[in-house]
Amino acid sequence: MELKIAYSKFKNREEAYQYVSTRLKEQGLSGLPIQVEFQFKDTEKVIEANGKGLKLVAHFEDQQLLIKIELGLLYRAFQNRVGDLVEKQLKIFL
Repeated sequence: MELKIAYSKFKNREEAYQYVSTRLKEQGLSGLPIQVEFQFKDTEKVIEANGKGLKLVAHFEDQQLLIKIELGLLYRAFQNRVGDLVEKQLKIFL
């Protein structure tokens, strides 16, 4: 599953990445039924989240955030719900 979210509060990817990474370090992604650990790749402006049955990769591009979500077999039935939760939370940040 792929999501694209345009930046509304930020001029470029550096500002957006800095803000979102700070927020995720402080509070994580609320509402996700899966516990995840974040990895922040500052030079590439990429955030990865890994949990049991979930892999999320957020690429900060020039004008938008590109999110790729991969779910394990047990969670595929909840793909739309997980996608909606991630999109809603990140839209608040951006």
